[in-house]
Amino acid sequence: MNSSRRYLFPSVRLWNRGTCHMLKIRTIRSFLALLVISSSSLPDPILAFICCTAWTYKTNNDWLLHRRMMDGAGVADTSGGDTVFKKDELLDVILDVTTDVSSTSNTNSNMQTDFISDPLLKYLNTSAQINPYFDAQKAIIALQTDGYYHIPSVLTKEECMHGIEQMWDFVQDVSSGIVVREDPTTWYSSNQLETNRMNDVKNQEEKSQYNSSEGEEDTDPWPHTGYSSFPDMFQSLGAGFVLGNMRELLSERVFEPLFGTRELIASKEGFTFHRPLVVNNTNDEQQLVWNPYQTDSSQSNTVDGSSENEHTTRIKPIFKVCGIPQPLSEGQHYDQGVPMSVMNHINGKENNNDSGSNGHYNKTKFNKHQKVKELTGLCYIQASVSFTDQTADRDCGGGHFLCYPRSHSLVHQKLVGGTYRASPSEAEKDRTWVPLTDEEIQKLKEFECQEKRIYANMGDVILWRSDLVHAAVAPTLITRRSGTQKPAYDGPKEFRAVGYCSMLPLDAIKDYAYYSLPRRKIKCSTSALETIQNELLSKKLEAYRTGRTGDHRPDVESWHDHRRVTTWNSSEKVSNTIPSLLQRPKFRLGPPELTVRQAELYGIIPYESQCDSTVNLSRIERAIIRGVRFATGMESEVNVDESKTTPPDACTARLEYLTSNLVGQDKYLGGMASPCGRFIYGVPGHAKRVIRVTVETGDVDWIGREYKGEFKWLRGVEIPESDDHPA
Repeated sequence: MNSSRRYLFPSVRLWNRGTCHMLKIRTIRSFLALLVISSSSLPDPILAFICCTAWTYKTNNDWLLHRRMMDGAGVADTSGGDTVFKKDELLDVILDVTTDVSSTSNTNSNMQTDFISDPLLKYLNTSAQINPYFDAQKAIIALQTDGYYHIPSVLTKEECMHGIEQMWDFVQDVSSGIVVREDPTTWYSSNQLETNRMNDVKNQEEKSQYNSSEGEEDTDPWPHTGYSSFPDMFQSLGAGFVLGNMRELLSERVFEPLFGTRELIASKEGFTFHRPLVVNNTNDEQQLVWNPYQTDSSQSNTVDGSSENEHTTRIKPIFKVCGIPQPLSEGQHYDQGVPMSVMNHINGKENNNDSGSNGHYNKTKFNKHQKVKELTGLCYIQASVSFTDQTADRDCGGGHFLCYPRSHSLVHQKLVGGTYRASPSEAEKDRTWVPLTDEEIQKLKEFECQEKRIYANMGDVILWRSDLVHAAVAPTLITRRSGTQKPAYDGPKEFRAVGYCSMLPLDAIKDYAYYSLPRRKIKCSTSALETIQNELLSKKLEAYRTGRTGDHRPDVESWHDHRRVTTWNSSEKVSNTIPSLLQRPKFRLGPPELTVRQAELYGIIPYESQCDSTVNLSRIERAIIRGVRFATGMESEVNVDESKTTPPDACTARLEYLTSNLVGQDKYLGGMASPCGRFIYGVPGHAKRVIRVTVETGDVDWIGREYKGEFKWLRGVEIPESDDHPA
């Protein structure tokens, strides 16, 4: 033992009867950790020791006791110990821990708890080199400390313009052609619009609202999903599959350097395409003013400096939390909850005490809902891409990204942990959206978390962790009144176009699936895990076929519904009148065309390392049979064995009438393609035999023996090829 560790063992005075009752088991654990760390090869054993024990000490009183123990151990006299010893707040110690030490902390802490802190940490590429777009090492450190990272100019101007074209194509198509890009008057509902011509103002502020109030018809032609907290956000009707090329670019330029692997799974989030609040139409010398919020200037809660003769008001949406208006809120929220097991650990409760109110596993009372491990801390890294220049509207209330650096981890747990919004019972689903009240937003100052506003340029990417307080701040409308004159308006004149995406390594997807297993199935974890993975693959394929949009979690299929009543979904909603909205799904005639890379990212075809070498069909062939449509011109990307039958072109589907005599009712009640793609089989309903159609020639014949009866089968299933059952 070298001289720098000569004070490894504490003075005997720490172990007298007067202080032993204060140290308890936690202090003993600290000394054991110190013994282990002191014999390790870590570059800074003192910091590692601090990290191993800091998570056990959840209050400043515990930290003071911890410092007393350190003093007796001589830590303050060692290299690096003096800096740590000066910290008066436990939070300062935790936030200043280095990357390697955080990993060590999680390893030691997670062995003794029902949760795992920072499960994504081990997948980050700590040996990443600087690439042409950003420094991955700096990004990783920033995500662990501040919780966000801003990467400029990831997409080119041409790539951003292509994304905007895709958004416009979606809006015009889904709105049934009612929205016309060249005509701004078609972008808005007439009862939300004001027109200024030659200073003649038609004041309609009393009618201004974003979503129609109860009993009033929704006439907004812009086909947003209908979330009041997320103005002009598209999370339905196929929006999650619109920006597939953006995901390809983010995979290559951002997430692959972050994780050090190409095997990634992406989320299917939608996008924001927020309309301008002020449109100057120079052709007919008129100004269109759009007030989309459920407030007017008399109800607005944000007032700028004004004088006797001039009054300036900012009109913004009023957000609600549990039905209660929050006048100060700009939509601040977490995208991640706090497991109850974490709160029990913070509050010093043993997870095996009782499973009644807190729902945790114990030895005497069985809890079927408890997972193998709950996840907290750094679980997901989200990304937003700005397709427009947000700085153009910076001085006139433009939308932007807002976050509170270092409001993650312990701050996250202390701020919202234990609330109904953040900490569900184990029988409930995990929380993925935790809005903050005005009181909680103000409390962030006590944690020394100051707001950070980012006005992104075109092509910029912002990364943030899901347990960070953030918000997509909506544009605000500015009104200026002078005396009795009619108001003058100012506001954003450009679209705010933002795409969203999150990715996880394939290995993390597998681990997260294991952690989500009920603890009661731990003994049969192999079969249970295979079941979960197969279910996830099936749901991802279903999401693709039906054009579903999900949230930021690539490992979970949780879909958004279209919240507005339209002619397409009116039968699913309670409505006494026929809706006037003619909105419809984007991919109503078939699933979207994908590249091979997009199919990999969406998780609907396996990576080559996952492919079973004993299966004769390639992954592309099997995907085509399952209904995946690949983009035209991608034949060069598909490695199909020429010795096998070339699969049919999935993008040239056609309808042909069979000339054979097939008169009769309910003869065939289902059909399926052969694995080789050469035949289509009809499943007998009233018919007696299986019908077979040769795709290339259209010839029809019947195979197999006869089966008597009506309504015999509805569908067929694929079976492995064999001598008895050739393809």
